[in-house]
Amino acid sequence: MRGAFAQYLSPAMVEQLAKDPDRLQLGGEMRTMTLFFSDIRGFTTISEQFRGNPVGLVSLINRFLTPMTGIILDHKGTIDKYMGDCIMAFWNAPMEDDDQIVNSLEAGITMIEEVDRLNDELEKECEEEGRPFFPIKVGVGINTGEVFVGNMGSDQRFDYSVIGDDVNLAARLEGQSKTYGVVIVIGDQTKQGADDFATLELDLIKVKGKKTAVRIFTLVGRADVRDSKVFQKLAPLHQTMLDTYRAQGAGGQHVNTTDSAIRITHMPSGIVVTCQDEKSQHKNRAKAMTVLRSRIYDAERARADAVRSADRKGQVGSGDRLERVRTYNFPHGRMTDHRINLTLYKLEKIITGEALHEVIAALISEDQANRLAEMNISG
Repeated sequence: MRGAFAQYLSPAMVEQLAKDPDRLQLGGEMRTMTLFFSDIRGFTTISEQFRGNPVGLVSLINRFLTPMTGIILDHKGTIDKYMGDCIMAFWNAPMEDDDQIVNSLEAGITMIEEVDRLNDELEKECEEEGRPFFPIKVGVGINTGEVFVGNMGSDQRFDYSVIGDDVNLAARLEGQSKTYGVVIVIGDQTKQGADDFATLELDLIKVKGKKTAVRIFTLVGRADVRDSKVFQKLAPLHQTMLDTYRAQGAGGQHVNTTDSAIRITHMPSGIVVTCQDEKSQHKNRAKAMTVLRSRIYDAERARADAVRSADRKGQVGSGDRLERVRTYNFPHGRMTDHRINLTLYKLEKIITGEALHEVIAALISEDQANRLAEMNISG
């Protein structure tokens, strides 16, 4: 077993498999996995400077693949295969990984950081040798979905690999990184598990072999980037740009309703409304605006009700109808104000006004205590 998986997994994972072989299913199975493809951009241009020096080119590829492989293995990934300068990897097989999405995204970000470090080394070497420097630029595609994983091949030779539509989509997402001018492109299901990362929606794209459009995103950074003031300002502006872009056009009939989908963001309240019920952009926009107006009205009414309820709560003899403000027990001659836990057995005198001052004084005292407490907190 160690020999079979040593080329795919990190030594620590191989040892875990050796100690607990029952965790491994070699026959093949359907499993939700995260697929990873990376490729060097403009590799042809880089390889031309090694014309007549294939050993130098192979050395460069190995200098790139070795640290990238280490990063994937360190993040519990499995190497599927190398295709020239391209790396194919996956998570959640042969061993289960509950954090497969997080681990794959961390691996992607770490790889880009390592590429920057490698470029610094290569630039210095080119300067010393008098060669032109062509920086290595990488595109990454990451997608999550249900695929088939297991040993595939012939009786003479086989590999532990994956197949399925979501594998193909991951490969296509890697290619889209060049189209959209970003480094890492992730699929919709991967995005659902990327709450601790900074992501931005890129587009809805049609993918060969799929009838519906696929929503794709770019991975910008980790949680520190997500929480930064710059990203917090950029994210809503970026979404507004997308909404505006999608709302333009002739608005005619479309075969695919996704093409005419409308998404409206109300910036002051943060309310987002989407609509793709109709094949016409104009109809979708009208529906979305109606829903947006209704939601803004409901939100404003709820806010006003909350303010009104808070104001009334501090007034004598008033309050929300759903609140137990004050109760009167005539058989026992008892009055209870539940807001301040005051009980007086002077109901008749309170009604005639003789003992009403005791209720008012208690309410005033409670209000003053609350205001002093608020001043201490704010101070």
